[in-house]
Amino acid sequence: MAPQGSQPTIQPALYTNYGEGPIGPDGPVVLTYNKHPVWMITYTNVPSVASGGGAAPGETITQPPVEMLNFVGIVDSATGQNISAINANPDPTAYPSPDPIAYPVK
Repeated sequence: MAPQGSQPTIQPALYTNYGEGPIGPDGPVVLTYNKHPVWMITYTNVPSVASGGGAAPGETITQPPVEMLNFVGIVDSATGQNISAINANPDPTAYPSPDPIAYPVK
């Protein structure tokens, strides 16, 4: 994953991959994972440098800026297999945790 930059936060979660999976016989997508028990491994503010091709003829390569990213690994809690990995820019302000009464975990 991304060991440089931060210590991981590891949390149990239920994972659903909305919009991903095979098309069912009646047309809708059949979800590969639906409320599947996983470990969510999060690294925050990890320095990352963009990559790309070389310079065009006659141009010079400039060093790309360092960008801070958050990485989340989704790992099957039963098998230890990596299911998914997500990276994104850190939120400028954290969202509050969901209300457990409005969004109960089932």
